[in-house]
Amino acid sequence: MMERKEKGQILIILAIAMVALLSITALAIDGSMVYNDRRKDQSTADSAALAGAGAAAQILKDHHPTDFVCGGGAAKPLANQATLAALQAAYDSALADDVTLTLQDTSADNYVHITCNQGNSGKKYLDVEVVVTSTVETTFARVISRESLTTKVKSVARVYPKQPFANGNALVSLSKSCGTKVGGIEFAGSSEVDVTDAGIFSNSCIKAQSSATSVIVVNGNIQYVTTCTGCASADMEPDATQASEPLPNEILNADDIPVCSASPFKNADFSSGVLEPGNYYGLSIPTKKTVVLKPGLYCLKGDFKNGSQSTLKAERVTFSILEGDVTINQNDKGLTWLTAPDCETKDATCDVPPAVRGLLMYLDPAKPHSVTINGGSTNLFEGTIYGPNTTFKINGNSATDSFKTQIIGSYIYISGSSMLKMNLNGAEMYWDDSSIDLLE
Repeated sequence: MMERKEKGQILIILAIAMVALLSITALAIDGSMVYNDRRKDQSTADSAALAGAGAAAQILKDHHPTDFVCGGGAAKPLANQATLAALQAAYDSALADDVTLTLQDTSADNYVHITCNQGNSGKKYLDVEVVVTSTVETTFARVISRESLTTKVKSVARVYPKQPFANGNALVSLSKSCGTKVGGIEFAGSSEVDVTDAGIFSNSCIKAQSSATSVIVVNGNIQYVTTCTGCASADMEPDATQASEPLPNEILNADDIPVCSASPFKNADFSSGVLEPGNYYGLSIPTKKTVVLKPGLYCLKGDFKNGSQSTLKAERVTFSILEGDVTINQNDKGLTWLTAPDCETKDATCDVPPAVRGLLMYLDPAKPHSVTINGGSTNLFEGTIYGPNTTFKINGNSATDSFKTQIIGSYIYISGSSMLKMNLNGAEMYWDDSSIDLLE
């Protein structure tokens, strides 16, 4: 009698086990179907987002960075044009995978949505967001009352248009240490600094020595990473704010580092008043001498300075300072006029290779340098001056916009009596190339 009961119990256990096994098998089979659909949807979403970002990048790649402004309406034609191109490309890509995307409606199951934003550091971008939703009819999971399973995937591709270098800031300290001739940006005494269409950024500190210090930024921000000593009592507009992260120290594209020729270095001969691009043991413009530098790249192993009452015209040039310091004196009885190249030097039609578009001075970061620049009514500087291991002293003594320049160094000191005006509106500067990132 006992043996029969035990046999009956085994049958019950086997029946329960079979149900469990069938349930697990059902979930495994239906789960595999859902996983395959999800993987296919993710591929569709990724492809569509990247296609949209690529189409936007093609629209943006050849425009000046200042042409790209977030917002709608007729006043923002470039952003609107890029958005429309991204929407169409994403739609077409998904349609090729038999998925129809709704445009700009995030309540839909399948959609593509474009947003234009600007990060805390000022860098602008377009985000192409694609969402794909699938409902899978189950076969075996119905045993546990699941007639269908729904999956939703998202992909976001971010496209950065061409951007002004270092996020368009006019004064940048890249050093993460704070101290005199070490790192940070220091405004001395009663210095007056006006910056238009650009900002001020320090990877470490900003110091305002006096309540008489004035720093006015229009269409830009004043940002620091560690401290802002004296900023609360100084006249600063807008208020300085703490940045969430520093700018990268190595931000110049490796392909754009000036490459000097293999020609031997030589002393400059100013007798003709005209100098050809090449390799020189420094440039020291003689007193009362007029010198014109032809467009191109000038590589220097030695100091670069102008003499009293001299006239120096160097248009569409890049200076690569391998060794030595730079001193540009105020020269109201003379003139100093330095501008960076205005064409892509990699293009065959550009006549200034191997100079670099928008790059006025490159100071080799492998060696320390000191740069003193004096503004004045007869001085003009246009382009990016890049020296991550360079200390700068800026003396602006003119109410004119003589600085159409980005100054990027380790430590920047604005002298106490300075009236420094920097206007980067339409200025020829070094640009960051457009790029695309797949965020998720």
